[in-house]
Amino acid sequence: MSDLNWQHSLKLWLFLDECCSHHLVEKIRQMYSDAFVEEDNFKVAHLTEFYIRGSDDGAWIPELRRKGANWVVITTDKGRDSKRAKLPVVCKEEKITHLIISSTIVSEGQESIKEALTTCWKHIRALPLLEKGTCATLGYTSVHGDDVPVIRIGRKMITQWFRDEGIEMPSYRHRRNRS
Repeated sequence: MSDLNWQHSLKLWLFLDECCSHHLVEKIRQMYSDAFVEEDNFKVAHLTEFYIRGSDDGAWIPELRRKGANWVVITTDKGRDSKRAKLPVVCKEEKITHLIISSTIVSEGQESIKEALTTCWKHIRALPLLEKGTCATLGYTSVHGDDVPVIRIGRKMITQWFRDEGIEMPSYRHRRNRS
């Protein structure tokens, strides 16, 4: 993995479901689109750009997969509604990697979601390296008494998970769009 040209070879296509603000899509585009050399390597979309609010996860997730297997769904939906298809289950079945934002972060509002995503951006960029269908979670951990956002795979922090799997996390330079 050390020979991986991070800027050119990995695609990061983020798909935010209706649990996330559609304004967040534009903020992510503004902050990070310049970090990708090829335009097709970075996409950010919101569910409401393609589907109506309240669309069943069992309908739109398979369709999303048919549009390309590179999507990573970002959601707050843990699949607890017994009357609907469960997003994490459908994503796993359809081999769509997904990042579930914890209820603690969500309860603090959209600005906290944006801050958590920004803080963990290096790890979000690595999500395409995971086996398709993997569920990652974005939550807090306590570091010296402060709550710090982290991404976990199961119970392991993503950095530890990569080490345990023998996968080197790519490094990259982030160029923030200042315009």
